[in-house]
Amino acid sequence: MYGAIFFSIVFHLLLILIPYETGWNFDTLTYVDHWTLVGFIRNSLYNGWNSVFPWMSYFMIGMYLGKLDWTKFFIQKKVFLIGLILYLAVQLALCIPQDAIGIAAYTFLNADYLPPVLPFLISTTGFSLLLISAFMYINRFIIPNTFVNCLAKTGQMTLTHYISHLTLGIILFSFLVNTEESIQALKLSGSLSPAMILFLSSAYFIGSYYFSKIWTKKFRNGPFELLLRRASN
Repeated sequence: MYGAIFFSIVFHLLLILIPYETGWNFDTLTYVDHWTLVGFIRNSLYNGWNSVFPWMSYFMIGMYLGKLDWTKFFIQKKVFLIGLILYLAVQLALCIPQDAIGIAAYTFLNADYLPPVLPFLISTTGFSLLLISAFMYINRFIIPNTFVNCLAKTGQMTLTHYISHLTLGIILFSFLVNTEESIQALKLSGSLSPAMILFLSSAYFIGSYYFSKIWTKKFRNGPFELLLRRASN
């Protein structure tokens, strides 16, 4: 947990030293000097999509959660209550009108993803703790079967699916946006339709499920999980 606090504090100190919008063109969501050494380092460590500071805070929290004994009910209850308090605290703070706290504090409280300031980090962490503890509790009542076991294997290959959804997703998206129908749709709306996004995400999840089912018949860990284990050993 101390690691999570460290990454968050460093990020907020950087906010004071370096304007967050440095390098960004927010009108087009492009990073203008990404391919320069200074721009690349700034983007990777500070103000890029999921930069090291503060996003490593989530990783450190995940490492801490992974050490807990989730089979114990009081652990599930404790994590759920902590998540509930964190999430509700931020949601209540968001209800404070701008006139009461000023534009600077109001903007800080309502910042969403860019930049990922403290209220955003607390709110998303709290909500994730709620979900994790709730599903761990529900798991107590689920009878193991083929579908559940394969679903669990899919979850155990999260790293593989995370990396593949980026790489394969970019390739698939590039193909789709180059079709005549997609080009016309993007010109009209500026983005993919919610229906198309739902279809693509559902198709990827189904593919991930069956890939995990087939892969784990021969291997205990996913491809990237296997590489990570070998590298760490």
